[in-house]
Amino acid sequence: MPTNTYTTDYWAASYHCIARCNLVLANLDVVDVPDLKVRFEAEARFIRALVYFNLVRLFEGLPLVTTPISGDEAAVMKRSSVDIIYEQIITDLQGAINNFPEDYEPLYGAAGHWAAKARLTRGDQAGAATLLEDIVARSGYSLHGNYAELFSDASELSQNEIMFAVRFTSGGLGLGSSLANYFAPKGYLSSQS
Repeated sequence: MPTNTYTTDYWAASYHCIARCNLVLANLDVVDVPDLKVRFEAEARFIRALVYFNLVRLFEGLPLVTTPISGDEAAVMKRSSVDIIYEQIITDLQGAINNFPEDYEPLYGAAGHWAAKARLTRGDQAGAATLLEDIVARSGYSLHGNYAELFSDASELSQNEIMFAVRFTSGGLGLGSSLANYFAPKGYLSSQS
């Protein structure tokens, strides 16, 4: 039984996200608009791949869940190997790439064709180089030229470097991730009041 609540909470939140993606993928037939159906599948596959990618790097072998399951089924699932998890990640990313048109311009913070392609680079340096060269040549994305401006408020939304990002609201409004606070200097939070 894990005793670290942060680890337990991260694990649970990740599998809740995977479960939501699995529900979307299992219920695509209720979507009547073909373009939306394709986009929903691509987005769910991208998010599921991203969550599994983060989990496998932290925990190595994991239970692989790709369809909605019951609590009883979840309780007896065994861990799959790292290689099997990465195979699923690659399958999901390839599905996202195939379903996102190259010219699809997602809302800021949503995934798209090029973000999925950038993540499809495990252990194959030649293949990764080909994918990344394609992104540089055809996507319109590029590395930001001025590091000093990279994190400024003025250039936040205009950077050609951002393929996929999650935005958070500042100001202690109960929104966003508290992860950065775990790495802040002792007493930092009380000094911000």
